[in-house]
Amino acid sequence: MTDRLRLLVVDDDLVDRLAIRRSVEQSGLDASINEASDSHEAAAKLDALARDKKNGAANDRATLFDQAGNAWLLASHPDQANDSFTAGLALSPADSDLLT
Repeated sequence: MTDRLRLLVVDDDLVDRLAIRRSVEQSGLDASINEASDSHEAAAKLDALARDKKNGAANDRATLFDQAGNAWLLASHPDQANDSFTAGLALSPADSDLLT
């Protein structure tokens, strides 16, 4: 049995997000699809997922914190990015992707 694929589609165009959602649904993939209209919204969603201990092992959550940190940087929020990277390092201190 495989884990269900979780996708976060980030695009400022609703029509594009809907087209991607439709394509994934029609592909038959077993996937949950979440959407964000910009990097700020994406960062907040990724950060919330990473902070929820039900979302995988420490290394998985550290990866989510890494993605959240990068999204915060894209959204011009370096303080939140630092918080996400720091939380990820607490979970996975040897993860070089989090050492920014």
